[in-house]
Amino acid sequence: MFFTGKRREDDWVTPIIEKIQAWPASAHISMAVLFVGGFYYYHFFQEGDNLGIKTLCFLGGFIFMWFCVVQFWKEWRYMRAVERFVKGKADHCLAEMELLVKGIYHLQGYEVRHSDPALSSREVDIVASSRKVTYFIQFNHWNEPTLRIQTVQALHRTALAYHAAAVLVAFGEINEETRNFARLKEVTIFDREHLLVFIHEKLYNAKPRGKKSV
Repeated sequence: MFFTGKRREDDWVTPIIEKIQAWPASAHISMAVLFVGGFYYYHFFQEGDNLGIKTLCFLGGFIFMWFCVVQFWKEWRYMRAVERFVKGKADHCLAEMELLVKGIYHLQGYEVRHSDPALSSREVDIVASSRKVTYFIQFNHWNEPTLRIQTVQALHRTALAYHAAAVLVAFGEINEETRNFARLKEVTIFDREHLLVFIHEKLYNAKPRGKKSV
C-alpha cells in the first residue's frame, strides 16, 4: 500500500510515506548523508557490538537516497508531460493527463497527492496543497464530449465542505449554463486553451495570447 495511488481509509502509514517523499531532493540527500555519517562513525570510532545501529544507519541512508532518485525521476516525468502537452505531442490518455495535471502544480511548489477514498468518491482526483491554499482537482472527465453541470456542482460541494478551491479539467464542450455556474461558485475550469495559457504564465513566466480560465 505504500506507493499505490489509492489506499484504505484505515491506512495511516501511506500518508507519512507520502509526506516524506514530498520533501525536496536536497532534504533527502541531507538525511542520507546524516545516516551514512552515523554508519561510518559507529563503524570506525565506536567499539563494541553496534551492528544494530550500523544496520539502521545504512538502511536509513539507502532509503533516503532512493527517495532522492525517485524525486528526480518524478520531476523529469512531470516536466516531460508538460513539455509534450505544450508542443502538442501528448497522447491524451488518462495516465498522461494525470501526470500533466500533477506536474503543473508540483512544479509550482505544491504538495501533490492522490485523493483518499472519501474524496475520490466525490469527484476529487488530485489534491494540491500549500500553506495558503488547497486545490481539489478533478480531471477524469477531461475527454467527455460535454461537461455536465452536475459534475461541476458535485466538485464545488466537496471543495466547499473542506474549505478548498475547486479546479476542473475538461476539454469537451462547455455550455453557457455550466460556465456561468462555475464563475458564480468560483470553480476554475481549464479547457485545452486555458490550460496552455496557465502553463505559460505559471511555469514559463510568459503571457501568450489567449483566454483566461473560467
